[in-house]
Amino acid sequence: MKRTVFWAGAGIFASLVFSAAGGNASPFGVCSHVTRDEDADQVFARCVEAGIRNVRADFDWWRFQNKPEEWKSSRFAEILAKARAAGVTVLPIATGGCNFSSPTSGTPESFRRFGAFVGRLVGDFKDDFPVVEIWNEQNIGGFWPPQPNTAHYVGALREAYKAAKAAHPSVRVAFGGTAGPDVGFYQQAYANGAKDCFDIVNIHPYCMPNAPEGWLERQLGLMRETMSRNGDAAKPIWITEMGWATREIEWPKSEYGMVRGAFKALGLTGRKNLRVLAIEQSHPGPTDRWFSEVWRQELPKGAELVNCTYGDVAERLAEETWDAVVMPFDESCPLHATDVLVNHVRRGGALVDFGGMPGYFSFRREKDGTIVNGPNGNEAFRKALRIEARHQGCESSVAANGFDTGTDGVKNYPGWRSFGTKYLRSGDVMKPMMVGSGNVAVAALYEFNSDFKGKIFTAGRALVFVGCATSERTQAAMTVRSALTAVRLGVEKYFVYEFQAPETSRTDPESHFGLLHKDYAPKPAFQAYKTLIGLWPEGSMVLTDKPWRSDGLYRVAWRQPKGPRVMALWTDGASRTIPAATVAGAKVIDLYGRAVNVTDEGLSVGTDPAFVIAVGFKNDPNSHVCHLADDYRHCIR
Repeated sequence: MKRTVFWAGAGIFASLVFSAAGGNASPFGVCSHVTRDEDADQVFARCVEAGIRNVRADFDWWRFQNKPEEWKSSRFAEILAKARAAGVTVLPIATGGCNFSSPTSGTPESFRRFGAFVGRLVGDFKDDFPVVEIWNEQNIGGFWPPQPNTAHYVGALREAYKAAKAAHPSVRVAFGGTAGPDVGFYQQAYANGAKDCFDIVNIHPYCMPNAPEGWLERQLGLMRETMSRNGDAAKPIWITEMGWATREIEWPKSEYGMVRGAFKALGLTGRKNLRVLAIEQSHPGPTDRWFSEVWRQELPKGAELVNCTYGDVAERLAEETWDAVVMPFDESCPLHATDVLVNHVRRGGALVDFGGMPGYFSFRREKDGTIVNGPNGNEAFRKALRIEARHQGCESSVAANGFDTGTDGVKNYPGWRSFGTKYLRSGDVMKPMMVGSGNVAVAALYEFNSDFKGKIFTAGRALVFVGCATSERTQAAMTVRSALTAVRLGVEKYFVYEFQAPETSRTDPESHFGLLHKDYAPKPAFQAYKTLIGLWPEGSMVLTDKPWRSDGLYRVAWRQPKGPRVMALWTDGASRTIPAATVAGAKVIDLYGRAVNVTDEGLSVGTDPAFVIAVGFKNDPNSHVCHLADDYRHCIR
């Protein structure tokens, strides 16, 4: 559906107040594993081609030291020399343990040793590092094993901060980028005295495959509320990872068999008038529809499947009787419905969770109906359901205990999480359904015969990550839209994850985030990011004093230091038409830098951003210039 937006006047640029997005330096960068296994010459050549000036890279402790007296830095010195030659600034992630120490052990000595590593790293390369980031995604067990521990992280952060400042007083220290905008982890860090141990707030607010605009606005608002509550509102916010994986959805055949086998194991296959309630994700999107198709295809014939919004689940469970409840596929749970979910199992109902770590990401519904973040981890929820879940899994597994997935079978099922019996009571049992090396259960059936009378089937593949890949064209649009949204909302630096895709798996989106393919050939997103960066030279200022969104239309404007003003326009769905008179005298290019012809009807704007460059009237004081007001009617000469 195409709609027309009427803007009065012959131009679309106002005489606006402006503010800096990260000072005069470019706010845009990429994440690269150039210090691990990527080709530095290829990486920096492509950076030069795209105009990328900021690269975030891993500086693993163990690569420098495996003995206290050892220090191996020559390889890193060579890479940093190539970065300097390319005009690239590297953001180092100081992370990882070594043979003789790791701050994840939680001892004061391990914090001191890690701090000494950071101090020497910063001291050796002080001319290269204006900022150092302390760890990566320490709020999840995969990066801070065996479980996240805020107090231990703050202990390591404090020592690293002191050592970094001693080595190079002007260096800025960034909080390790959290997986998701984890305000709960930040609040705990503040409670443990972290306020004076970092200079930059840092988050990884992934929302793929969904659109970024509303998500980023909500999450940045929550982050700033947390900062203000702790007297820390003045610090800048960075986003050091955000991206969209590519590949059209390619469901592993094993998933259909797993769904079929789960309902057999739960004893629901032959039940008449089977009623199943499927809870959508906290922020519904395309993934929900893909999972619904899987469930509808594999549920027993005649079963009723009802999708339920995240906010309504408590009422639906309290008011109606359901044979089975299917949890969301994004490792999340609704805090406002945990009691009714536990009661559902206590009364004899079945619960199905194919989301990996059950309930790891928690959300709650506010009185006005909005869904906001709760604390991550949520061990209390799993304990209440008597599910012991661990972050460690296995690469492949086979069926056990007579688990029947039909004629196709399930071969080499990978589970990212595993399950145990820690919280079971007398009479309760856990039966491994898929078992990998070391007898690790990556899918399990919990049968209760205590005060609980129901059953739970859980699998550790984290299916949401299978279903969240998108097309290469969509990746290009989302990359630019998220970057523009971030800087418009005041984010100082934005790093796309990631530069080169490893492409080691056909079904795992983790293999397909890159702006470049494995062979360094560019995806459309590379050209789109190049277009944006080319239009945002150093010294550009984002214009902020007028609304940037209205009725599904988004517009981010900025002023170049020695050139015209530029505006990016896009919609959240249906296309709009901007009348031709409104863009008269301006140059318009598309996401890939190609000229766009404005027809007699006007400029058609859709979900791919278009860039309007005010070259025709930038120095003409008599031009009609339209304010970016919500009603589009305030014009001045």
